[in-house]
Amino acid sequence: RPGAVSGRIDGRSPEIVAHPSTWIDSGAMIIGPVILGPGVRVRSSATIVGPTAIGAGTVIGEGATVTASVIWEGCVIGEDAFVDRSLLANQARVPSEAVVTAQLYLRRPEHRLRRALQPFLKKARPATPHAVATPSAS
Repeated sequence: RPGAVSGRIDGRSPEIVAHPSTWIDSGAMIIGPVILGPGVRVRSSATIVGPTAIGAGTVIGEGATVTASVIWEGCVIGEDAFVDRSLLANQARVPSEAVVTAQLYLRRPEHRLRRALQPFLKKARPATPHAVATPSAS
């Protein structure tokens, strides 16, 4: 029902902010820090892991997972889709079972948006694998 926040919200984290019109299914899980804008719908079995911000009117489909991402207004994340470390612009659509990782995801790149992002995209270099140092047990 609208305005209900009934999903499992990680009790250890007070870092979850949901607009009163946000609807979270009781089978969904949210682990902060997470911001949910007006009219956001989080369906059953969906998982959102922060840091994540989700804009107004976005729908997170059943079984979908969103981690460490920024999702603007009016987006739809399909059922069982996986979105990680990405930016989804307004009205972006992620198909069911799709995987979006470390991407700028635009539905329709508008000329002004492309022009504004161009200096950043020119400087961006592809990520290169690197060794991760693990702490040694002492």
